[in-house]
Amino acid sequence: MKAVPIRVVVVVLWGAVLASAAGAVYFMDGATKLATVSVNAQQGTATFSTSALVVGSHNIKAVFAGSTYWKSSSSSVLVQSITH
Repeated sequence: MKAVPIRVVVVVLWGAVLASAAGAVYFMDGATKLATVSVNAQQGTATFSTSALVVGSHNIKAVFAGSTYWKSSSSSVLVQSITH
């Protein structure tokens, strides 16, 4: 069976502050770093896709590393269940 990718999009900044959007977002599965993604300065988002998660429950969280102008922060956990 072919793996179906999941896609996670995080809004880091919005509105008038987009001009200063910068930095990196770490996509985590519990304590395991899945990816480091640069913030898209034009959209204020970071996007991560993967089809590498194994069957089971995964606690996905995005952690914004912070930048010159913005403090670090993290999202709530998204529980993603992979069934096959």
